[in-house]
Amino acid sequence: FEMLGNWSLGDYFKEEMIPWSYAFLTGENYLGIPSDKLAVTVFGGDETLPRDDEAAALWEKAGIKKENIYFMPRENNWWGPAGITGPCGPDTEIFIIRDQDDCGPDCSPACDCGKYLEIWNNVFMQYNKNSKNLVVNSDKIILTASDGEFTYNDLNEKANRIANALIKKGIEIEDKVMFILKRNSNIVASIFGILKAGAAFIPVDSEYPQDRIEHVLSDSESKFIIVDDVVDRRGLDLSSCSDNLLDINELLNEENTSNPSVDVSPENLAYLIYTSGSTGLPKGVILEHGNIANFVYPDPRNVCTYELVHNLEKEDYKVLSTTTVAFDVFQQELMGSLLNGVPMVFAKKSKSINIDGDVYLAEVESFTHGGVNRVIVSKRFLSADDHVLIIDDFLAIGSALKGLLTVCEQAGATVVGCGIVIEKQYQGGGD
Repeated sequence: FEMLGNWSLGDYFKEEMIPWSYAFLTGENYLGIPSDKLAVTVFGGDETLPRDDEAAALWEKAGIKKENIYFMPRENNWWGPAGITGPCGPDTEIFIIRDQDDCGPDCSPACDCGKYLEIWNNVFMQYNKNSKNLVVNSDKIILTASDGEFTYNDLNEKANRIANALIKKGIEIEDKVMFILKRNSNIVASIFGILKAGAAFIPVDSEYPQDRIEHVLSDSESKFIIVDDVVDRRGLDLSSCSDNLLDINELLNEENTSNPSVDVSPENLAYLIYTSGSTGLPKGVILEHGNIANFVYPDPRNVCTYELVHNLEKEDYKVLSTTTVAFDVFQQELMGSLLNGVPMVFAKKSKSINIDGDVYLAEVESFTHGGVNRVIVSKRFLSADDHVLIIDDFLAIGSALKGLLTVCEQAGATVVGCGIVIEKQYQGGGD
């Protein structure tokens, strides 16, 4: 036999995956291996996750003898590495029991005697569906924003506060929650908090014109709108929906910081994003949780994410994010990095009183807003030792890309690549 490879699916697919695997292994029209010639190993548990009794029970129910099901430690039954939500985790490995003598009473698939020949494994990816799931490198600085540096623990606590506060206010699965916030860590925490509550988020850029914001407000039928003082500073009129406004600081005062238990499926709505409106009124586009998981999973076919994740250790990547939160590429910057253990620098386009000391600065002409913005990154967060991958949504005349390259050049940082989703050739993007 040669190794069949592995199937990697979310841990919530165990009830389908294990019976199907057993049928494939033993079925007369498939491999036809006698069930008494099969042994499996499952994760035996450690300080981060409990023993995988569910997988063991499913294998026994499918037809594997109980004495041929072995609980193994992490070094034997783990497919990693993983980020805060995966994509990898505990696996179940499948062996053929060969017709030869064992090496003693403690002989198991972990032995090197040759009695057990591994032919396949199933990986149960941990997508953080509940509090028992994996959090790796929780003290790692994963986000740098204008309001500070944040570890996974920091972000998870903020997101849980928001999620639990929303749940107490009656949020249910697939309810829609909009946010209009300053460009800092609260945006990231709000996105994950809304998702953890089972709702779908709608990102709105506070710099957008009033009429565009009003259209998104009326068209989306959001249950709540999370705001901060940027609404007043920008002079936005939200009086028509005053009963639906939630202050981000009040949400962050929620005392419950535990991971909420919400049963979200891959088919549930995750976020609603609006087009630029260049061909008429902005149109809402719906994306589901399964879409996001597929989008940011580091499969070789997801070239940008794959290269980012697999070169992280040797290149020490950081993702420099300047894309507006209202464009879908921001989700790749955010989730493609944070969900795969890659730090993100959340850059602002205007100077903040919270950015101390010297900064790198570049002026960028904005086609969308019809003006000139400034990209600013504190020198504390970008240095000559950093390797930067620049990801942007649209390439019009290259102003934003040139600005980002200028900032990296000022820092002496190494630009390892630039990823653009769409080139607007009619505006010179293809030149």
